[in-house]
Amino acid sequence: DTFINALERKKSEELKDTERLKSEFLTNITHEFRTPLTLAMGPLEELLRNNYLENDQTIKEQVQMSLRNTQKMLYLVNQLLDYSRIEAGITVLGFQKKDLRLFVSSIIDSFSAILIQKKIKPSIVFTEDSFEAYIDPEKMDKVLVNIIGNALKFTPAGGSLEINLRTIQSSSFSEADRHVLKDNIDSIPEYIEIAVKDNGIGIKEEELDKIFERFYHGSNNFNSGIKGTGIGLALARNLLNLQHGHINVESVYGKGSTFRLYLPKGKDHIDDSSILSDEDGYAEVPKSAKEYLDLIDVEETEKPFILQKDKKVVLVVDDNADVRKYLQNILEQEYQIITAKDGKDALEKVNSYSPSIIISDIMMPRMDGFEFFKQLKSNPEYSAIPFIFLTAKTDMEVKLIGLEQGADDYLVKPFNSLELKVRVKNLLRNRELVRDNLEKEEKISLLTRSLTMRYKFENIVGQSRLMEDVFQKMELTKSSDQPVLITGETGTGKDLIAKALHQISFRKEKPFIVLNCSTFSENLIESEIFGHVKGSFTGATQDKKGFFELADSGTLFLDEIGDLPLNTQAKLLRVLEGGTFYPLGGVVEKKVNVRLIAATNRNLDESMAKEKFRTDLYYRLNVINIVLPPLRERKEDIPLLLEYFLEDQNKKNLKRKQFTRQSLNYLFGYKYPGNIRELKNIVDKSYTFCPVKNISPEYLPEEVRVASNPEEMFDSLSEKENKNKRQLVVEALTLAKKNKTKAAHILNITRPTLYKLIQQYEIDLNSI
Repeated sequence: DTFINALERKKSEELKDTERLKSEFLTNITHEFRTPLTLAMGPLEELLRNNYLENDQTIKEQVQMSLRNTQKMLYLVNQLLDYSRIEAGITVLGFQKKDLRLFVSSIIDSFSAILIQKKIKPSIVFTEDSFEAYIDPEKMDKVLVNIIGNALKFTPAGGSLEINLRTIQSSSFSEADRHVLKDNIDSIPEYIEIAVKDNGIGIKEEELDKIFERFYHGSNNFNSGIKGTGIGLALARNLLNLQHGHINVESVYGKGSTFRLYLPKGKDHIDDSSILSDEDGYAEVPKSAKEYLDLIDVEETEKPFILQKDKKVVLVVDDNADVRKYLQNILEQEYQIITAKDGKDALEKVNSYSPSIIISDIMMPRMDGFEFFKQLKSNPEYSAIPFIFLTAKTDMEVKLIGLEQGADDYLVKPFNSLELKVRVKNLLRNRELVRDNLEKEEKISLLTRSLTMRYKFENIVGQSRLMEDVFQKMELTKSSDQPVLITGETGTGKDLIAKALHQISFRKEKPFIVLNCSTFSENLIESEIFGHVKGSFTGATQDKKGFFELADSGTLFLDEIGDLPLNTQAKLLRVLEGGTFYPLGGVVEKKVNVRLIAATNRNLDESMAKEKFRTDLYYRLNVINIVLPPLRERKEDIPLLLEYFLEDQNKKNLKRKQFTRQSLNYLFGYKYPGNIRELKNIVDKSYTFCPVKNISPEYLPEEVRVASNPEEMFDSLSEKENKNKRQLVVEALTLAKKNKTKAAHILNITRPTLYKLIQQYEIDLNSI
């Protein structure tokens, strides 16, 4: 027994030493944390109180900002230390008798500023004249300030806050509450319930069991735009537990929450009379409410913004008003500053002001920085705006996420003004360089298209003035969805023009359907164009889709439309005007979205005069008219066409053949009644029947040799062609600023070929 007693005494002494060490440690660390903060606040308050900064408003604002944020930090440090002391088991309690009606009322009064600001009228409902309880006033103050403060933060302007006090029997508690209070439930018959009810955003059901966990950040806080430490509710629960109380919550997301606080009635739960006082000497609420209110940012009134042409615009996005003000103070001398409090607000500002650069926080309400950045970059109009992410986290993962998404830079808070200015200036300078390069590339692209247009458009070859006009009209109409009527003699390439128009349109990935109206009888053409239903005529054994339906969302090319019967013309007109038609024999109307291109070698003016073509259909088709000239009127194109068709044969046959000078004179002297189609046929025949490399006149078709007038046209045409080519080389070198690699790229040739052309055409680079 003596030995056991000695062990117990030693164990008791060790426990006392442990508790003493805990207490000393927390006392020391509390001092170490609080002293620098209070020392910082003192001089700042002194500067403001004595008006030392009246002559410099910017410095005054920065000092006010520093003081405000130091106060916030002190509050958070105190909160964390209070929690730590409870966890360490060394919190000192002092119970006093209080009337909870007056106690709660005094705390509500301390929130009068925010109540007035948000136009909230609180109500206190109680069923008894007095709700006397023994509580630790300082700790209970912190509990109620946190619960009531949260209710006010999450309640919208003009909302309601209701506080109900009542006495309840412990026997009426739910099983969950009885389980929490199991150590006291039998010895405490009555509790006082304080119910704090708001009509704010509420709490999601899946988070109700988590909100009292330390450092837990619910999505409600994030969505509402109110940040917290995740320790306030955990501390409130622990402070209540120390007073033998309890807290629970009920909520409907989107409609509000009710927090219920339970405190023992009477003093039977207090075993140590030394910490008990029956005197109600508590006259005022401690400064918990003031410290809590200091955490809430008061939004500044947004000033009207007028764009100045001589200053670049910087958009600052952060839900913290102090951060926005700090950035504005740093940058406003060199730039115009606009601010936004979250991603949604920022998108509106971007649409209104088109900023030169954006600096954005990541964690923000309603729309965070990542989502704002994603939506911004999805809009081609704003995708090139330089973007800097602000983050309070130094985690490499956060930085990588932003940079992977395409952000230009990031800044870790805290940062100094010089660093910010340098980052902004560098990004704006880079943007100017990129813009200059884009403009140069656009000029090169325009010239390249211009040069290409002179020789080839899609698979259409030509360098004559007449064909340049055709190419230019096609280029101008490529974004149009209007019908096109192509006219010209047989063989001029109307089908190639139609296909090219489809390829350069926004429908190029959709069907391109071709129908030659002259190849079907009058009885069948309507069925081919509009389709038919089963049984609509003899032989219609099943439903059939027409060409209009097959071309839905794409392009329908009706070749030789001048041969279309009149009754089919009327039905075609209805489709063009309304986009709807009935299949042959059908009763269900079908709707299509088709661009129509039509072509004919007929003179439609004569056809309309003879009433063989509807006038209304002609004007509906002839919105865009492309007239293809016959080959005999554009002989400048013959060299290119010959080269094009010969190269095609050379590639197919893996041989290299060419026309002799005499053959070319015959080919230039021919009239080509069959136009380009006939020219291709002549090249193919000559190539096939000529067994040697040089195709002499004897291998040309007989009709060419007989009908041609082989005057020396080749020389004049060749001279003109060379003159055109020389001019193109000079233009390319001029645009490329004599850079031969770029000039070769513009001309789509190699550098050695360019050198040969410079020598051949005797181009003096010094004169460019």
